[in-house]
Amino acid sequence: MARRIPTPIPIDWTRHDGGGCPVPPNTLVAVNFRRGSRTQATRTAGSYALWASDPWTWTDERRDGMDIVGYRVASAEEPRALAGDAAGPL
Repeated sequence: MARRIPTPIPIDWTRHDGGGCPVPPNTLVAVNFRRGSRTQATRTAGSYALWASDPWTWTDERRDGMDIVGYRVASAEEPRALAGDAAGPL
C-alpha cells in the first residue's frame, strides 16, 4: 500500500485502507477518491476493480489521485447500476 495521507470523507461513509475491494463485487457503491471527487451509487464495486489500474488497491504507481479512500453502499432507494456497468448483472 502507498500514500496513506488522510483524505476527508463524509461522516456516514466507510474509510477504505487501500487493501482491495472490501465488499462483494456486485454491490452498488458510491466512492470518494483521494483527489476529493465523489461518485453517486450507480456502479458496482467490481466495475472499479476492472479499470486498468484498480483504484481499490493503492500502489506507488498511481499518481492521478484516483485511489478510493472511502465508500458508501447504496441504499434501496438509490438508482440501480447503469445497464452498461462492466461488472455484469446484479
